[in-house]
Amino acid sequence: MRAPLPARFYGRPVLEVAPDLVGCVVAHGDASGVIVETEAYHQSEAACHAHIGLTRRTRPLFSAPGTAYVYRSYGIHALLNAVCEPEHVGAAVLIRALEPLSGIERMRERRGPVRLENLCSGPGKLTQALGVELEVNATSLVDGPVVISAAAHGWEASELIAEERIRADPTWQRGAAHRSGGSGHPEASVAEHIDEVLANVDRFATDPQQRARLRLIALVHDSLKHEVRWWRPGHIDHARLARRFAERHVDDPGVLKVIGRHDDAFRAWRCGRRTGLWWLAERRARRLVRDLGPDLELYRAFYRCDNETGDKAPDDRRWFERLLA
Repeated sequence: MRAPLPARFYGRPVLEVAPDLVGCVVAHGDASGVIVETEAYHQSEAACHAHIGLTRRTRPLFSAPGTAYVYRSYGIHALLNAVCEPEHVGAAVLIRALEPLSGIERMRERRGPVRLENLCSGPGKLTQALGVELEVNATSLVDGPVVISAAAHGWEASELIAEERIRADPTWQRGAAHRSGGSGHPEASVAEHIDEVLANVDRFATDPQQRARLRLIALVHDSLKHEVRWWRPGHIDHARLARRFAERHVDDPGVLKVIGRHDDAFRAWRCGRRTGLWWLAERRARRLVRDLGPDLELYRAFYRCDNETGDKAPDDRRWFERLLA
């Protein structure tokens, strides 16, 4: 859990605090989101509630920095503000939009069946999604119930936000705990295999952007094995299920493509080994290469990270690499 921002963070000019809040995390109960848009207000501006001076309604605006100022807009939406500058100065930052981070299903219960990008895309939407109402007004943003925490390192990468959302998803958590030992996977659980692949990603990938994309693929690729219905004819394999799951959190087409087809090269090689029809195996592999297009290098990088784990033999990857030479 991240540490809450201290009160002194807010005790600065509101025009400094507003941009610094972007990337920080707002949490209330079981839901949280990354701040992606803010707006500063000062008592010197007519649009600021504090402009009329100290009243019963505006009293929180003149309170200690780090106080929550929540009011009803047009009698409909509760809006969340962070009080700034020294006490007795009326200034606050309006939280205008969030990138959902955790508790997304709970957010959807509160907001209805809306697309992920619309859950918290406005100041009224985000408070509804977080369950923030007027009773939060004049409470501390340091002690809660609404808490704003520091930004994670590299928050600006959408991949990092997606990674945190995935880890917070109950479906992923069940999949990670799934016992999936066997040939090539001697690990006790899917989570242990994922950790091995992630370690390889951090070891092999030198480009930060590629590393972030590979981490998403590693995190999801085997996490839906527990939902495969092996006994049903025509069942959907775990890679396709993983892609469907990833689409709830990731909008990178290359990442989604690699997740959905991460085992296809291995399956092509296995076809050749089992049947002796290597011409058919090569045809399948070349079709995969054609379908991957510009995402082939991402696929190859992940194949290496995944292949060099557990007790997996390198034969299939070596065959695929020779085909590409």
